[in-house]
Amino acid sequence: MISKKYTLVISIVAILLLSLVSVFFFGKPIKTYWDIWSNIRKCKSQLKLHPDSSGIYRQWGLDLYLLGDYQDAIPKLKKSNELNPNWAGNYGCLAICYDKLNMHDESLVAWQKAADLDPKNSNRWNDLGRALAKVNRPKEAILQYQKALRLNRTDYMAYELWGDALIELGKYPEAIKKYQFLLVLNDKNPFALSQTAFSLEKLGRHNEAVAEYKRAIQANTFSPTLKAEDEMAIVNIEKELKN
Repeated sequence: MISKKYTLVISIVAILLLSLVSVFFFGKPIKTYWDIWSNIRKCKSQLKLHPDSSGIYRQWGLDLYLLGDYQDAIPKLKKSNELNPNWAGNYGCLAICYDKLNMHDESLVAWQKAADLDPKNSNRWNDLGRALAKVNRPKEAILQYQKALRLNRTDYMAYELWGDALIELGKYPEAIKKYQFLLVLNDKNPFALSQTAFSLEKLGRHNEAVAEYKRAIQANTFSPTLKAEDEMAIVNIEKELKN
């Protein structure tokens, strides 16, 4: 396990590199490591004057999150929640920190609270569904995606996550239907094409799977990892067909 010290060092280096890239391409830096620490010092100073400010604790927690210091960010965000228990965004930030530390049960509780406080936001239900999926509760996750779609019938993320949950349940024909809806919205969605191909492969429809994998590879312009996985899937299918 990487120690907290080295995690912080890696985060600092990453932020500095991103700042240099931003200056080179856009002419101005993104929020730098020094800006973040300056904000933290400001938060500490402001809390002396406003010790019950939920917003200041939240900002402190967010800055620690940006540094990759999730462990220390959590108590700041929890304090912010204590001072303002009706702020859904706070619970979302807290959930992300828990998730980064692989504390998925705690993350689930926080996402549930965020969804309860902001029930008309479809993204909250998608986030809750993801959290349920991470603790191997795909059937319950699907219920959350359905809630998201009742709020927004074209919520592509809900369909994508629903399809993923159906794959986890081994319901490949149903999963294909969800990905097909995504392809109606964007017929060059490489993830939807890849997952459709995977589902077809699991159903033994190998020739159709190869065709979909090839479409996914052609449409994929941003994920070399996914492209490599799809190419390997084709190789494996062709080997299996020869045997």
